[in-house]
Amino acid sequence: MFNNRMSRILLTGSLVIRFSMLIIAAGLLVAMLASPANASEATVTTGQVPTFYDEVASRQAHITWLAAKQEVGMQATVDYLASINGSTAALASTLEDFQRTADRIPTLSTPEGLDRIQRDLRTITRTFREETCVRMEAAGGNQSDLVTAVHAAGETSPYVKALRDRYWQVRMIAELDAFDLRVGMVQETISTLKENGYEIATAQETVDEIAAMRSELASALSSEDYGAIESANEKIHAAFVNLSRIMTDLHFAVAVQVPGFAGSRMEAP
Repeated sequence: MFNNRMSRILLTGSLVIRFSMLIIAAGLLVAMLASPANASEATVTTGQVPTFYDEVASRQAHITWLAAKQEVGMQATVDYLASINGSTAALASTLEDFQRTADRIPTLSTPEGLDRIQRDLRTITRTFREETCVRMEAAGGNQSDLVTAVHAAGETSPYVKALRDRYWQVRMIAELDAFDLRVGMVQETISTLKENGYEIATAQETVDEIAAMRSELASALSSEDYGAIESANEKIHAAFVNLSRIMTDLHFAVAVQVPGFAGSRMEAP
């Protein structure tokens, strides 16, 4: 009898540990916020991208989109200065440097590589911004006219729009796949406990609630609404935390059946 109880405790303990790892991953869901994608002639805003599952393809798509928007804004700046007879040689050279750097994005396959290229793009953009200020002052340019031209270029470019649509498609697929994988792993854990005679009704109900949250997340991603995405992921995270408590309570309930075991290293933190 003692051996049977010990086997059940060890099984529960190992599953709780495994489940805790899932909760750690789920906890990062609330970080899935991308900064507003506003690139101007002054700043390249590659921003934050969802990285809770280190999906390189999603990050590549995001940086590529925003870099393209920045590029057309830079070109609009060069065109505006040329239209008022301002000097554009230095700006055109910096723009070419930006384009060469952006062309490397598809070759990068690690988060570290993407981090580096974001820093490189920001450095080049800062150089472009400083040169723009000098040339605008020398040519007597109108800042409001320049901002209008840059904004229009980014909003009307078919190339930028295509990359924006691609980013959201890649992100939606990646995040929903990650959600499905996580829920599937949790369901597998719950099913294993049930097969070994545990009462898992409360845990199963919570898993079902989490699975039902997929539609809200999918809707938020489809609408490209950063606030709605944050809200959906906060709800998912809270549900996972609640499920973690249920699983930990289950482990304790079994452990106390064996004198002295409740203080062992198998106990969940």
